[in-house]
Amino acid sequence: SGDRGLAAKVELGREMFAGRMASSAFELYGFYDVGSVWLEDYSDPQSAASAGAGIAMRSSRMRAYVEVAQALTRPTELEGHDPRVFAELQFRF
Repeated sequence: SGDRGLAAKVELGREMFAGRMASSAFELYGFYDVGSVWLEDYSDPQSAASAGAGIAMRSSRMRAYVEVAQALTRPTELEGHDPRVFAELQFRF
């Protein structure tokens, strides 16, 4: 952790089945992200990078995604360099 930080993410995706299924669309995507944190006096900066892929679905009332990310430069706190899975499900009322 630190007082200051900076992060960036690049994501490339392709929408699939949007024309065939008018009520929902699917997207396959890949990403690369990198970040750095440091103390105000710029001592001992720490950085990390990861890459991954996922699938997302969206409709007029729902959004969901599942993605897998792999730490590239630093081990995660609990899993080391093992891939991590993230998911989210949102509903609009």
